[in-house]
Amino acid sequence: MEKQGANVTQNNQYLYLFGPGQSQLNYLNIRLTDNTTTSQTVMYRGPGGQSSTTATVNLGNFNWALNGDSAIDSFRSSGTSNPQRHLSLTGSKQSSLTLNGKNFGMKLGGDVKLEISNLNGVTISSPSGSTTPVGAAIAAVAASNQQHVENVKLIVNSVNLLKIEGNVNHGVASYGNNNISLTADKILIHTDVAGKANNAISFNGLIVGSGKVNLASLQGDLNLLGFSKSDEIGIYKESYAIRGTDEICDACSGSTTRYFDANFSLKSNSAINLNTNWGAIYMEALESPEGNLYSARTSLEASEINIKASGTSENGKTNATFKALSNVDKDASIRLKATGENGIKINYVDTLNKEKKQDIFYAQGKSATISLDAPYIEINNKFNDVEGSHADVRNVFFADSNASISLVGRTKIFGNTSARNGGNVKLTVSESSEITGGMFDNSFPYHNATSGKPSTRQDKGNISLIGSSGSIWNVLPYIDSQERGSIFNKETFNSMVFSVFGGNATKDNPFVVNLTGPEQLQSASLPYQKLYVTNLTGPGVVQFNLRFDDNQAKNTHQQ
Repeated sequence: MEKQGANVTQNNQYLYLFGPGQSQLNYLNIRLTDNTTTSQTVMYRGPGGQSSTTATVNLGNFNWALNGDSAIDSFRSSGTSNPQRHLSLTGSKQSSLTLNGKNFGMKLGGDVKLEISNLNGVTISSPSGSTTPVGAAIAAVAASNQQHVENVKLIVNSVNLLKIEGNVNHGVASYGNNNISLTADKILIHTDVAGKANNAISFNGLIVGSGKVNLASLQGDLNLLGFSKSDEIGIYKESYAIRGTDEICDACSGSTTRYFDANFSLKSNSAINLNTNWGAIYMEALESPEGNLYSARTSLEASEINIKASGTSENGKTNATFKALSNVDKDASIRLKATGENGIKINYVDTLNKEKKQDIFYAQGKSATISLDAPYIEINNKFNDVEGSHADVRNVFFADSNASISLVGRTKIFGNTSARNGGNVKLTVSESSEITGGMFDNSFPYHNATSGKPSTRQDKGNISLIGSSGSIWNVLPYIDSQERGSIFNKETFNSMVFSVFGGNATKDNPFVVNLTGPEQLQSASLPYQKLYVTNLTGPGVVQFNLRFDDNQAKNTHQQ
């Protein structure tokens, strides 16, 4: 290892960049001369009183493996002594960087910029044989809750493979107004968690916290895998792969917390694959103790998106695979967009016997939104990895308390849809779509009304179904029992939606609403179906298939 500029000193625990002496120098250049393993933490906090410093490490064609409590530590949490620090790690397509910190891979705090570029690979993992999890592979903590100052800036680009793996509680953890941008040809985050690094951690996750976090896979898939043992009840039940919500800072000292808007973006030019026995995505808008409001947004965009996940909660009230909550005047949003013909495929894995109380998509609050947009969208057709099987979940979609859920694309969906307390669900399906399940929003004004007068229901929602040529809705009974965590305090009853339109459907090729149920379920055990619809005056032709004794008669309604 060769160096120019400021001192490099070390002891058994730390390798100090800008060590004692030569404090007037604000630069440090290091060049590796062979493959190097550093057993200590690489500590870069800057010399006291120095306004800014820059350190550059050129790996050349060699590999650098860093260990210690934190492989890289450039952490200053607060106070006036928070100098600007800029660390650049670069090399060649033959070189690699490996971070095996015992507590953190990278621990970054305050006004620090870390750039990693032009490497073959970057690997952040738990130490071999470790029995205690790493708190976070990447932990970034803002110096304070500042609205207009970015604190930690982490930029990874021009890397063939970025990999986070092993026994790690949090993959990427950002707390406060930080900017994390991770770009590589391929990205893999794969954690298998046992236990927790410290008592501050109450859930596992792959991407957690707040600030800007952008992941982009330019050539291969973006793969996210997160697993832990289901018997770790306290931590397991609150775990989501992507979570922008209450702050659980595993890198903060004492009771320090950092609040800011969470804005997460994941992109791939091929596929995004998420596989976990936790929930998939949880976004919640927040109010800090000081009364400031913060939004939480996540966007996934790729040629195709494949998600297999579970998701539950300690209180048992909002068991959801995807959850967007906003009880304040700030957005909480989840957006899934696929551009390729394989589209979006989402399936549920039942890991805690919560299947019947599960909502796959749940949104609550007037500023909470969930949207899906793809040429093809398949949901709940491969339960517990069995092709063609369906989880008996409470809902596929549930919009509550003025929240909104929207879908656009050709669909194959099995399960119920609910809207309550002003919640809105809008399903716009394209040609050859199939939806099987009950729907209920309590919107029909004359349902159970006396003397022909409309009834008033404070809990009514709005479900709008816009069909298309060759598409079908197989109507099933809507089940709302106590064992499912009753939504409308009823049992089994007929479906009810505010509007059904035919879209581009014609008389020769109508949108079919099948009240006989799907063919494989047609039997004496399936009750005769009724459907309550308030608005049928939209465009397109809707054909209602009714069930009579001969099971063949049809009644057609044209608009």
